[in-house]
Amino acid sequence: MKRKTAREVLIESFLELAEQKNVDKISVKDITDNCGYSPATFYRHFKDKYDLIACEYALKVESLVEKIDTQNYSFEDMITEGIYLYESRKKYLTNLLLHTKGLDSFRHHMVEINYRILSQHIVKNKPNKNMDEPEEMFLRFYCEGCISVFCNWILGRYLADKVKLIEILVNSLPLSLHPFFFSNKTVE
Repeated sequence: MKRKTAREVLIESFLELAEQKNVDKISVKDITDNCGYSPATFYRHFKDKYDLIACEYALKVESLVEKIDTQNYSFEDMITEGIYLYESRKKYLTNLLLHTKGLDSFRHHMVEINYRILSQHIVKNKPNKNMDEPEEMFLRFYCEGCISVFCNWILGRYLADKVKLIEILVNSLPLSLHPFFFSNKTVE
């Protein structure tokens, strides 16, 4: 039997609280009181609650992107699984999008996390292990655009169904990035 780490327990505690109250009203003390840990334990694992939120999101995105390198799991499968996962957590995501602001906003963290994880995937598949400036800019553009569309969809501002949203997110990947996501071969 696998025991949960303190980090996992703290994340679960936060997620539980975020189902009941606005994210901006949740304190570190609330999180630790909810799971029986001390604030010191929290700060051994996270800088603040925004770091916890970013960590939880990054773990989900990393697990999806890692699957691209396995057989029979495509870029479209990754997008599809992500949309279904986050639609099932719509109440939580809406809370995050509406109740985090400024540089700590969840949207900002989503863009940065997606950019970091997708760029790692690209670099891993390049012989020289470097992205050139156009690749970086295309990926940044893709991450900014997709997160903006996705957030507006979660908030009900775009009424496209899941199938249409998936099609849009898959088809909007810049052509120059296709070789990194639509095949498992190393790209020159």
